[in-house]
Amino acid sequence: MQNSLLLIEDEALLGNELQRFFLSQNWEVTLASSLAEARDVLKRQNLERFLQYLLGLFLLDCLNQLSQLLQQIEK
Repeated sequence: MQNSLLLIEDEALLGNELQRFFLSQNWEVTLASSLAEARDVLKRQNLERFLQYLLGLFLLDCLNQLSQLLQQIEK
């Protein structure tokens, strides 16, 4: 899993340089120019992780049901 970094910098030039440096070091970088923007990024990422978790649970349930169906067919 790749390291990730939320970089908060209001100076565009400095933020871009820092982002470029960390990208060259194989970091996943999100650049925010304000605390409000950083807060929005964190909220969105948490929502995305939660949705990925729910999708994972849904897929596991579907696979389980499919497995049970195949077992019944084989009988």
